[in-house]
Amino acid sequence: MVRLGARSRTRAVGWVVVLLAASAAFPACGSSGHSDDDTSGASGARAGAAGRGAASGGAAGKSSGGRAGTAASGSAGRSAGVSGTAGDGSGAAAGSGARSASGGGGAVGGGPAGGESGANAGAGEGGEGGGTPSVDFGICGDLGISGINDMQYLADGSAVVLGLAGGVAKVVDPLTGAEKKWFFGHTGAVNAVAVSTDGTTLATASDDHTVRLFRVADAAPLVTLSAGSSPLLSVAITADAKHVVAGAADGTLYLWDAGKTTPLASKAGHSDEVLGIGFAAAEARVFSASKDGSVRIWSADDLASLGAALTGGTWQTALDVSPDGTRVAVGDVYNSVRFIAAASGNVERTLSVGLSRVWKLDFAPDGATVFASVNSVYSVPVDGSAGKIIAAPIGGPPRATASPTDDALFVASDWIMEYWTREGDSLRDEIHEGPFARGVAFAPSGTELAIGGDFGFVVRAAPNGAVLATPDFDQAVPLVEGLGFSPDGTRLVTGNGDGHIQLWATASWQSQKDIDTFSRGVHSTSFSPDGTQFVAAGYDGVHDVYDAASGTLIRGIGLVGKDNHQARFSPDGALAAVGTDDGGLSLVRTSDWADILELPDAHDDAVSVAFSRDGRLFSAGDHRVTAWETTGSTTRHDLLADDAFASTTLEASPDGTVLVAGAYTGELRLWTLPEAPPADDGGAGQAGAGPIAPPPPVPAPPIPGHGSAVLGTSFSPNSRMLAVAYADGTVQVWCR
Repeated sequence: MVRLGARSRTRAVGWVVVLLAASAAFPACGSSGHSDDDTSGASGARAGAAGRGAASGGAAGKSSGGRAGTAASGSAGRSAGVSGTAGDGSGAAAGSGARSASGGGGAVGGGPAGGESGANAGAGEGGEGGGTPSVDFGICGDLGISGINDMQYLADGSAVVLGLAGGVAKVVDPLTGAEKKWFFGHTGAVNAVAVSTDGTTLATASDDHTVRLFRVADAAPLVTLSAGSSPLLSVAITADAKHVVAGAADGTLYLWDAGKTTPLASKAGHSDEVLGIGFAAAEARVFSASKDGSVRIWSADDLASLGAALTGGTWQTALDVSPDGTRVAVGDVYNSVRFIAAASGNVERTLSVGLSRVWKLDFAPDGATVFASVNSVYSVPVDGSAGKIIAAPIGGPPRATASPTDDALFVASDWIMEYWTREGDSLRDEIHEGPFARGVAFAPSGTELAIGGDFGFVVRAAPNGAVLATPDFDQAVPLVEGLGFSPDGTRLVTGNGDGHIQLWATASWQSQKDIDTFSRGVHSTSFSPDGTQFVAAGYDGVHDVYDAASGTLIRGIGLVGKDNHQARFSPDGALAAVGTDDGGLSLVRTSDWADILELPDAHDDAVSVAFSRDGRLFSAGDHRVTAWETTGSTTRHDLLADDAFASTTLEASPDGTVLVAGAYTGELRLWTLPEAPPADDGGAGQAGAGPIAPPPPVPAPPIPGHGSAVLGTSFSPNSRMLAVAYADGTVQVWCR
């Protein structure tokens, strides 16, 4: 069976560095996943072009279904092995797999349930010791289901594979919604998925112009199929997984022998997006449906045209082939479904369903009914008899796929998953996720990640894992934007969209204290390094320091009367910084709460702040990277200006080696933070040599993102994992 996919976006030396936008990128690389029984997988590894690699594993590959990784090597590179040491030469990755610099997808293996990724657990303090630290990150986790572009049941009916806007495909249990397996490697949205009928192989088509093939059993990457320079929107695979066909946004079709990376044939067959494609008529023919209004038929051997196009005058938006390959169903933007005889190409009948675009079509196993995802999900008999509404989900256009083995229909909208019988009876309650993830925070253990949004917040095992806590709120569930764990991990402080601050006991996930700030919302919360205080920033002048034990307000800091975007303590607790929503920046000495630096119009947009481990302050706001003197001087030191980058978040890794800024476009820009060289006392122990300023931040390649705004970032305590929350509900974890 084949499927359509539719595209859906130096304090030590007197410096304060203000990071306001920059240009940087992460190559998507080796990744993690875990077996069907695992709840937290291990991260993958990548050997970079210069031979750098972060070889990681899940407890030496103790996954119940994981795959032992290959070696990530580099003759001149560094590797951070599972033992936590860092050394030159090659590193062997066990448990999660590795990826070489040649460009294949990251191998996916397993990690122990609830455990931290091998990269995080074993990397320790790697990256220190001078020189330029590695920022060789790759996707190793995905913790959100929002942005579902396509879905299909696995051949045995045990689970559903989802293609996501975040560049990941994942397998979920249709009954519980539990995530079971992840497929990493794409650097753009996964627009379409197709599983071979023999159940062995998954094909994924992406905005990154490639189709990737994975082994279904263990999520191992098999091959990357290269196409042209346009996003791929639809994909199909033969029953034996030997041939793959895909349709592109520019109207081109591509045919591959699954063992070859370059196309067997390509054809500029349409003048607009190819939104549906499939093998039919004993797999001798390929049918394609396009936004140009036509359905075309091609030879499955070489994409030679087989007759005139079938035109309908409107966008053709969905296509599916019956299980026996004898019939093709095509849907359009104006709610029509056409049934076409595969052998002759003749239209058998045209039916109207729903009130809007047909987003997806999926045949029942017997081929007598097709399920049409329009504004609702409709059961449409092939013989033209009356159909009916099966499900009417909320939260965006629905997509439905039928189980090949039982009377079940998996239905998902943007943030809700449902499970129905084919007669329209619900088999369980809706499962809600999102839709908006607004903040993330790693626990001090590094094994748990709190995710805040308009669903309150959830706590999940990292980098890929089960939901560990879903706290109950006494009243309506608020938008949670700011989250911060206490240094000992016993408490979490949240800032809510209704102006409340709450302290939660992590042992029970019960609220210990509720503080009403009488504001319109709290953006940011974080604890002091000793855990005795926490700071909050938000609307209506919230820039306040509280006693962590009693919840008593100590005092306000920063610029009075401003709507404040973020506030944080320095690592030694001696300073606190506040960035305002209108571009203000303030630095305060915590010993007496005296202002050191106060710039009400330092920037043109909301300012995020982050301290590095050595006390330098970085802040992101508009389109610049700027450094300020911590002595109070207002002299600017602009490190970068880039009008194409509008920043939203900023984070410095705890090990002091990396800065990352997120943007409205979804892009992440990175800087390495080289350490200061040791003071030169001439070998005689000269007094008064003093500290030496560290070199300035060095731009690193950016992570392109997937088109949805970055709303939150958080590094794991050992700096080997970076969690990123996007506005579409996606939460991804990147490992190095």
